[in-house]
Amino acid sequence: MIQNILLPEKIRSYYLFPQRIVGFEITKNYVFATAVYLHGSSISIEQSIDIAIEQDNGQELTARTAIAIKKALAAIGKYSSIHVSVSSSQAIFKNMKLPFDDYEKIERVINFEVEPLLPFSIHDAVVDFIITEQNKTEKSSEICVAALQKQHIRQVLEPFQEAGIQPEVITIDLFELYGIYRAIPYYNNLTGGVLLIEIGFSCTKIAYILNGQLKFIRTLVLGTTHIAKAVGTHRSIPIKDAMEELLRHGFEKEEEPSFMEAINSAADSFVSKLKFTMQSFMVQTNNPEEQISHIFLLGIGATIKGFNSWLEKSLNIPCAIFNPDQITDNPHVSLKKTAHIPVENSISASIAIPNTTTEHFNLLQKEFAPSNNQLLVKQMIVGAILTILLFSSLLMHSLFQTRALRAALEQSRREASTILVEWFPNIEEQHLDVMIEEAEEEAKKEEKLWFSFSKNSKTSCLNFLLELTRLDREGLGLIFDKVGIDQDKGVVTIKAQVRDHEALKRFESELEQTKLFSYIPKKDTPSFTTELRFATGPGEGS
Repeated sequence: MIQNILLPEKIRSYYLFPQRIVGFEITKNYVFATAVYLHGSSISIEQSIDIAIEQDNGQELTARTAIAIKKALAAIGKYSSIHVSVSSSQAIFKNMKLPFDDYEKIERVINFEVEPLLPFSIHDAVVDFIITEQNKTEKSSEICVAALQKQHIRQVLEPFQEAGIQPEVITIDLFELYGIYRAIPYYNNLTGGVLLIEIGFSCTKIAYILNGQLKFIRTLVLGTTHIAKAVGTHRSIPIKDAMEELLRHGFEKEEEPSFMEAINSAADSFVSKLKFTMQSFMVQTNNPEEQISHIFLLGIGATIKGFNSWLEKSLNIPCAIFNPDQITDNPHVSLKKTAHIPVENSISASIAIPNTTTEHFNLLQKEFAPSNNQLLVKQMIVGAILTILLFSSLLMHSLFQTRALRAALEQSRREASTILVEWFPNIEEQHLDVMIEEAEEEAKKEEKLWFSFSKNSKTSCLNFLLELTRLDREGLGLIFDKVGIDQDKGVVTIKAQVRDHEALKRFESELEQTKLFSYIPKKDTPSFTTELRFATGPGEGS
């Protein structure tokens, strides 16, 4: 694939190449997965599934989880990358305010800032953060830092390694839930305090959001299993049967008072711990008057019938089921191949759907970072291929240009031969160089012939003869014995005689007056032979 080799996979929020991301949430009982297709600026939520992890089949939990992961991926089909969450119950969270508004600067100092606050060595930890609030005027940022011991990262990776799969991203479940919360316009516009409560089988995770900003994350060691156990103890039935009744009937089985008494008693314990946690949030924000205005439930506990209504009456706070389908209120997000996102898959959907809050968050660091060797090999191969293509293109271009020049040269030769044969009929068609030499000889011959008769640009032989006839031959006693003209040398040779020395001087004077000769030699005797050079030189214009 060309992405990450020559071009980035995306520019800001625009994906240059289509991708299918699968988000996984792994619990002790289920594997939840959601597939999201990304192309350009559009996000299509394609499929949300849950696969039960087989229980008590003689295999280790890691192997059983790996089997469930494989089943989920077989149902989803092709994918580009795997993103998986680690439970917030395994992380330590610290809220900090730093005098930077640049992500890279925060990234460089975060380990030093958080190290004194950790109950374990920074060398045994993986640390990352999200920005929850920024003040561009002060150039400061409020962040929420998550720190995990490396053993928890290994535990998350083990079933994927067993399945032969390498995740690209490990994130925090409630961080991603907060990210999708911020991406949904309805939730993001809520003011006051908001609780996101994810009720699982063995624990309940709570995120406290104040005016859109994530403030605290807490975990209660209390889930649907504990409620079912309390119901089972109260009614003297196995916990498995109590769980089945709890999930099937919830708080709506009013025809059985004993069941309702048991479930109310168990839920009261849950509400008591929840109230204590809420109060601690109020105290830590230093604003006890800031009341919680909304509660949203998700997870397996949110599917218990009537639980949200019962909780609303118990706390006197509006309580509703978190609706991940509302992400489609964002114009770039749509649901395809699936009617809706089940509330149990809220976490897996939030992991798969990209958001600006957690886009840089990834716990696959240090020794857990995916190897780039394969990418480096791909880059080297692509670089070699491109180099070969470049030189091949240059070679082909050179060959085509040479062929074109040869064709043009041959065409020019044929045209020149045709013209030479047309102008010089005595020349036979043969090699062009020979034809040019013969044509030059023919031209010289014709030049000599026309030199004598040309009146436009050259002094002709007739002019010399005409001037000689204009001499006063009778008065000079001039008798010509011989007159010769050599055009190549530009010389007129005269052999003649005059009456006497006085006539000789007059003869020389009259020749000078013609202006046709550059020099008139002086003679001493009336009988003489003299050479007169053309005034304009051989073959030159006058």
